[in-house]
Amino acid sequence: TLSLADKRLARTMFLNLVRAGKEGQYSRKRVALADMPGFARFPEQIQDILQTFSEPRTRLLTSSVDAEGNAAVEITHEALISRWQRLRKWLELDREFHAWRERLDAAMQQWKAAQNDDGALLRGRLLSEAEEWREKREDDLTGDECDFIRRSQQHFAGEEARWKALYEQAQCRAPEAHYLSSRALFAAH
Repeated sequence: TLSLADKRLARTMFLNLVRAGKEGQYSRKRVALADMPGFARFPEQIQDILQTFSEPRTRLLTSSVDAEGNAAVEITHEALISRWQRLRKWLELDREFHAWRERLDAAMQQWKAAQNDDGALLRGRLLSEAEEWREKREDDLTGDECDFIRRSQQHFAGEEARWKALYEQAQCRAPEAHYLSSRALFAAH
């Protein structure tokens, strides 16, 4: 039997192995074990959970290793998503978070397609939303997701500082510009 902490990790694993679709439909997705939330901090526990749910008597998860030695995991069968009531309940409870993660994943893919161009990082409402979710659910995010949000925050902070400096510089020059334009106006008369 799993400890409470392992049950939380197992829930996170299963939720990360499902992709949200249109109209409440879900499908399984394959995830590299190294990309699984919590793997960097709890590799032994994640491996134990994977072992528990991959055993012949349960066979809920399937793992594989590619030619480079990278392990991946996925839900064994698509039907499990629609028939396992506990998983369906978790998905319903996490619908908003899951939908946001799909949007975050799309933004990350665009950023990667733009060759990590800072212009493709999160900003505005999307960045605020990402900060809120990271604050609430950081343990449920992958390292890449957290890094992308962090990099977006750093870029935004740098841009904000740059614009503030330009504004302050313009404010300092404003009285001087007013004085010079006034002198020019009076000199012309």
